Amino acid sequence: MRIVVVGGGLAGLASAARLAKAGHRVVLVETSPTLGGALGEVSQDGYTWDGSATWTLLPAALRDLFRKSGRPLETELGAELEPLDVITEHRFEDRTSVRVPGGSRAAQLAAFNDLGSGLGEAWVRHVDSYAPVWDVLRNNYVEVPWDPRDVPKDLDSLFNSRETLHKRLRRDFRDDRLGLVAGHRAVAEGHDLRNVPAWAGVTSYLEQRSGAWTVPGGMGRIVDLLAARLE
Repeated sequence: MRIVVVGGGLAGLASAARLAKAGHRVVLVETSPTLGGALGEVSQDGYTWDGSATWTLLPAALRDLFRKSGRPLETELGAELEPLDVITEHRFEDRTSVRVPGGSRAAQLAAFNDLGSGLGEAWVRHVDSYAPVWDVLRNNYVEVPWDPRDVPKDLDSLFNSRETLHKRLRRDFRDDRLGLVAGHRAVAEGHDLRNVPAWAGVTSYLEQRSGAWTVPGGMGRIVDLLAARLE
């Protein structure tokens, strides 16, 4: 079968690679002069850095993509993915700050307790509340084909919830600094937390559960490897 994939971001590259591996004739079209989308690189004055995405919270998904479309990711890279000891650092108006580690509930508990007595317990309690949310998303959306005609009850209930992230953070935190940390990603992307569904906060759970991982040399190497594989 001949298939046209529109868009050369990570989703398009991954789709094209998997389809080609399955024996289809694939044509990938992209309006920009370069591939990559959010994984695209920026270069200036002899320096190159990640243009947008600088890490992944789901390294297993990248490894699965490369394993099922050719050689393992680490073999292609000639190196292992690198975990980030600190995912983000937040500095507040009152001159306090917190460095948020990834991949460890205990480390996050300690980091927020250093910010203020009892804040660690409040933070991990908030993050823990997203464990069932991730189970619903992983089992019914992330790891299975999406069919809008047959949406599981748990997923439908989650997607149709009227609770916003703004309301969730106000309920979970008495200290505004914790709310700023938990909501910063959506705010940085230009969203009003009053319009963001509460379940989107599941990224905090993924940061704590699996940590953030980056590619030696920059995330743009993923694009180069996939493009070479497609060629």
